[in-house]
Amino acid sequence: GGLTWEVIVVDDGSKDDTFGVACRAAASASGVKAETKAGPPPSSPFKILRLKRNRGKGFAVRTGVHFASGSLILMADADGATKFEDLDRLLALCPEKVKKANSEKEKENRGNTESVDVVFGSRAHLAKESEAQRKWYRTILMWGFHGLVRLMVGGSVKDTQCGFKLFTRAAARCLFASVHESRWAFDIELLILAQSLGFRIGEVPVRWSEVPGSKINPAVASIQMARDMTLTRLMHLLGLWRPVLSVEEGRKESCTPPPVSRRSLEASPLGGTGSNRVGGLGVGEGGGFGMSRSN
Repeated sequence: GGLTWEVIVVDDGSKDDTFGVACRAAASASGVKAETKAGPPPSSPFKILRLKRNRGKGFAVRTGVHFASGSLILMADADGATKFEDLDRLLALCPEKVKKANSEKEKENRGNTESVDVVFGSRAHLAKESEAQRKWYRTILMWGFHGLVRLMVGGSVKDTQCGFKLFTRAAARCLFASVHESRWAFDIELLILAQSLGFRIGEVPVRWSEVPGSKINPAVASIQMARDMTLTRLMHLLGLWRPVLSVEEGRKESCTPPPVSRRSLEASPLGGTGSNRVGGLGVGEGGGFGMSRSN
């Protein structure tokens, strides 16, 4: 059967018309004539959130997860660098899909596949190709960063920074309730938390293309990432940052994670909610989206 879905857009305090564009697009997709920023109707599967000021990618994603109602939650960058057609690759490792696939394999006496709680989309298979396209100093920064990541969190995941990740609801509740890092190193903290809580982690290759227009200075960003990564790892090693929820608590809907303060939002979320959905969310420098598609 097909999957039902919702789309959550988080505008991370952008100064352009990201919020207006998202509201009008969501309203139009919901069959509503949108001439203002009123956004989609309450029955819509779209939710539009706008932060009062720029809080960083990590904070924006955490906000989106807080309002997600799906049994699976996807995060995706706003620039469309990854392809949503690749969602099926991530879904293939999730418990429901694996259970169904294993039942078919048992009939054919084939080995079972292990399901996972967190799936990292990966660009690692594109490393050689990207080296040929990048300037030499970007390649040096890339390999220096990967080396630091392996030193900090090991080599279980080759690409921690790809903005295409899928979480079971229990994993998302536990991880995002405990994330402290609000900016680019938050992906690293997600991996640290997932490892410490014993969540099963998978990584699958996805298609990715570089989208022009980034305002990020690679040298400055690399220094900030190295600093934030080192601090994050140190805080967890010293026990100063600890998971807020256990895995068992994350599976209990009655156990509520620490809320995202609505004071950080410029407006209450616009749009509807639903139960037993595949949630989607995403952020970028101005906002973003994510979604599942029926299969």
